[in-house]
Amino acid sequence: MNVLNEYEIMQNNALGALALSAFTIEFYKNTNNMHGPTLPVLMPVLPMVLHEDTASTLHNKHKKGGFYKSIYKNKTILIGLQQRMESMADQTFQALNFAFASKMLNYDNSTNQIIPRRRTSPLKLINSNYVEIRRIIKAAERLGYWFSEMELEQISIALNLRW
Repeated sequence: MNVLNEYEIMQNNALGALALSAFTIEFYKNTNNMHGPTLPVLMPVLPMVLHEDTASTLHNKHKKGGFYKSIYKNKTILIGLQQRMESMADQTFQALNFAFASKMLNYDNSTNQIIPRRRTSPLKLINSNYVEIRRIIKAAERLGYWFSEMELEQISIALNLRW
């Protein structure tokens, strides 16, 4: 089995694009294909799913009620998230650029929403040997579901983030 090291995972724009795509697909599906996330909603996604402890906590939680249970169970999810989000902003933008260029995502200028171009999860494309990547994608899908049910203000309060 090919094990990726932390640097390879953290610096991989394609992996970031897949995670953002998985998040956006789940967000869009859960709003009955009516709304995609805005850029501020996407900003904490990579800092959360590329954080090993956070991704491990999130990836296997139930969709209903799992977000708050995850935060309650693992307090380290919130520790340093603001700083990680700020320091990973450039990586998030690079991953978004990759997702737009590879036609995974579209940007709707009229609503400022990011819309998935495909409706199937990128998880189906990933070989089962890559456990770390599958965990990241599953965590992104969970966040997409949970964030679609919340306003930006609720996300900010729950995660203790400032914009």
